[in-house]
Amino acid sequence: MEAHLEQEIFGKAYDLKLIHRLWGFILPYRRLFWCSVLLLPLQQIFGLAQPYIMKVAIDGYIAGGNLWGLQGIALLFVLALAGEVVTFTFTTT
Repeated sequence: MEAHLEQEIFGKAYDLKLIHRLWGFILPYRRLFWCSVLLLPLQQIFGLAQPYIMKVAIDGYIAGGNLWGLQGIALLFVLALAGEVVTFTFTTT
């Protein structure tokens, strides 16, 4: 019974009036807000690509002894890292 009451209280916290009030605070920064909304998924993609690139590097090149092919994977990793840093910089300024 208590859980039902808690859900009812939390359900009312996300009211349309509250969203409109909060939007008033965001309006002066709406350009930065929308830029952040657009760049955050890209930042996540760059962040999630890094472990996959490391997996490919270890399984495909280091385990196979192909150190020359590892240079291309290292470049991809550095680009993913730089992409994450750039998008993080733009979303936090």
